[in-house]
Amino acid sequence: MKKIFYIISFSFIVNFLFANEIETDSIQSILLDEFSVFTNKETNSENAPVSSSILDSEKINQTQLFSTKDISAKVPNFYMPDYGSAMSNSPYVRGVGSRYSGQSIALYVDNVPYLEKTAFDFELFDIALIEVLRGPQGTLYGRNSIGGLVNIHTLSPLNYQGTKVSISGGNFGQINGRISHYQKLNKAIGFSIGAYYKHHDGFFKNDYTNQSADKEDGAGGRAKLTWNASNRLKFDYILDVDYINQGAFPYGLYDENTKKVNTPNFNDKSNYFRTTINNSFTSRYIFDKMLATLSLSHQYFDDQMDIDQDFTPESIFTLQQNQIQNLYNAEALLKSSGKGNYQWIFGINGFNQQHDLEAPVKFKRDGITKYIESALPPVAKITNDVIDIPGTYDTKRSGAALFHQSTLDN
Repeated sequence: MKKIFYIISFSFIVNFLFANEIETDSIQSILLDEFSVFTNKETNSENAPVSSSILDSEKINQTQLFSTKDISAKVPNFYMPDYGSAMSNSPYVRGVGSRYSGQSIALYVDNVPYLEKTAFDFELFDIALIEVLRGPQGTLYGRNSIGGLVNIHTLSPLNYQGTKVSISGGNFGQINGRISHYQKLNKAIGFSIGAYYKHHDGFFKNDYTNQSADKEDGAGGRAKLTWNASNRLKFDYILDVDYINQGAFPYGLYDENTKKVNTPNFNDKSNYFRTTINNSFTSRYIFDKMLATLSLSHQYFDDQMDIDQDFTPESIFTLQQNQIQNLYNAEALLKSSGKGNYQWIFGINGFNQQHDLEAPVKFKRDGITKYIESALPPVAKITNDVIDIPGTYDTKRSGAALFHQSTLDN
């Protein structure tokens, strides 16, 4: 019997804007001020010698960009594939990227770096601007930006006030809900708070369990406090929390005879959980001909992956990976802000990363019989139903860098 899926989708956005009117001149000054922040490390923001694409908040909302993966549809030479779990979805710029080894594309959110690429796949909500720089950016952004850079900036409560609510849904049980509120406490202080929830029932069925192989739930929130202490001194504090629960890895074995990939059919659990908490503090002081910024951040990252490594109904072997990371980063920056032909930038950056990883492999009865006992003498037998192969890796990384760039534009 042919199955017919009725697609039901609905979407609405409710905006309750405060009655504070903003004059045209104020709007222009706000846009110019935001533009200078977005290009914080460029000495010539209007004519930077780099290939780039910029998506503003209007374009982001119109094109329904819900996650960092969706940027692939709007930015040339940028691709972020979906391998079945948020952990393994790494970005590529001009074909340069890395799925398993070190980071090749840098990611900044509100001028704070993400140094662990397994945290790159997250939801986009209340985004003011996305900037993608193509090509090596190592002079200003360090060793992890050989392929390019993604800059993401969230809305400021001093530039936007009101409440936003949006809900959308579709087939396969898809639903996305978002709510956020932006408010000024006075002319100098504003705050925002927002949250999102997403769900889908999955797109592949596991033939062994007759259940979805890749359903997903996600939730998160962001709080932001902005204080313009004076016309020259500004502060931002941001707390960002993100959680993902995926029935990940809907993989099927490749059939050499039919030259096709079989549908998922495995007996052991495969899923992925991730919790990310980001704290960041940024200050900015504007001198007469110079801009000084200081950024401090902490990222806590905790995830667990369970995967049926043989992807068959047999109990051969499985992998469980648990990792906890604490990352601290600090950066100070001095940048010229005059209108002369010569522009410059000096900065110092330092980070400390503690990465604790456990990745034990379990050989189960079918795997023991096929691959271990078959290599032993006939009289030798293994009575264990499970053989654990432990894997523990505790890594500490730290580094510091000085950077400088000069630009002469005649």
